[in-house]
Amino acid sequence: MRTSFYLFLGIAFVLAVLEAALQLAPVNTGLRKQPTSASSPNFRFVPDQRYTYSVGWALDNTRRGQINHDGYNNSADMRDGATAMVLGDSYIESLMLDYPDTVQGQLDRALGGGVYAAAASGNGLADSVQLMRELGPKFHPKNFILFVEAYDVITLLDAPARGHSGFVIHDGVVGIEHSGYQESRAKTLVFRSALIRYAFTNLKFPTWFSAKLASLRHRAPDAAPDAAALSAQRGQMLDYYFDQLRLLSAQQGSKVIFLIDADRERIYKDSARSISWQPGDREWIVQRVRDGGFPLVDLQPTFTQYWQQRHERFDFEPLDGHWNKLAHALAAKQILPLLAPRD
Repeated sequence: MRTSFYLFLGIAFVLAVLEAALQLAPVNTGLRKQPTSASSPNFRFVPDQRYTYSVGWALDNTRRGQINHDGYNNSADMRDGATAMVLGDSYIESLMLDYPDTVQGQLDRALGGGVYAAAASGNGLADSVQLMRELGPKFHPKNFILFVEAYDVITLLDAPARGHSGFVIHDGVVGIEHSGYQESRAKTLVFRSALIRYAFTNLKFPTWFSAKLASLRHRAPDAAPDAAALSAQRGQMLDYYFDQLRLLSAQQGSKVIFLIDADRERIYKDSARSISWQPGDREWIVQRVRDGGFPLVDLQPTFTQYWQQRHERFDFEPLDGHWNKLAHALAAKQILPLLAPRD
């Protein structure tokens, strides 16, 4: 009994020391999120909160920042009469970069202001429609820049994650559904502990644990999917997506410009193998955008040419696959001549 007591005291002492040490370290604080619902579907953070970002056990890419008044990172507070609005996921959100190093920051400087970003990790194509529906009538941007990366295409048929929207087909008709989010009070409380934040946000222990559990489960093999039916559904969803963009563009007087990420793995290794884009996905979405008549920045040739000349990476791999400031600078340079000027 006494041995167990001393063991407990020893463990408690070690945990207390770790907690004290990590409270002084730049542990990723995570970000508090606002609730979402079908009537208020756009994912955003609690406004004006300060945060610390870092990644991995060694707390790499440390950065401190502040969310703007609208609930988004790396954007000035939004005002009516915007020149451009950049929509996307964590690549545009860019928790690991300072504002001047982002696409929106560079465009804002080049255009003398009026460029904003509304982006959140996990946002997909359906979320961009929801954002245009909300932000267009409020801020009347002359341009919407829609960022697309591999995740957006891979998850096109998936049910929406909590706090996000997704495309659904009911009785042959495509629509958008939202999965609501409500932040747990328990999470807010336990995240005061730096040790818990380190385990969750830096070490990503829940993700690792879930993957381990999944690997231990013995599941019967899934039936082979009907590839033709899935392809038809994806095409139907994209038709609906483009129709919504055209409708909103006409109603709001905004130009819609697509920004599509390159297959960087193939560029670096000069190989057909990719760890991000699924075979044929990038070519498919690029062609569909072109066929739809939308202006397009396809970063594949831009990144390929730069890599062949300089051999400088566009991301933080193997630590982090998000764009670095070089990728943002090259993207902004390509977007700039496509923007519709303000009246």
